[in-house]
Amino acid sequence: MGTWCMPENKKDREMVDEILSQPLPCGNDGRTAMDAIANLIGDDQLCDDIIKQAARNPRYTANFLIREKLREWHMMDGRGKWIDGEWDGNIWRYDDDDDD
Repeated sequence: MGTWCMPENKKDREMVDEILSQPLPCGNDGRTAMDAIANLIGDDQLCDDIIKQAARNPRYTANFLIREKLREWHMMDGRGKWIDGEWDGNIWRYDDDDDD
């Protein structure tokens, strides 16, 4: 059980943004949503949550569940904006500069 992939760089984050820019239905067994994020976000708990919601309503959109997982990982803030940083293979390293 665990996490096997995360959006590790800017290109990955842009791909996640593109996926989440439209409603992403779970599908009958959760496969629609899980296939859409494959190779970008892989996490057992997220997959379980998507499958559980799909069983209740296949048209349920997985966008909220995906954003919640990214918030849990401290990669996204509460407004759905990315927190600057990079994955170093072990932990998420945050940018230190305050140039905002």
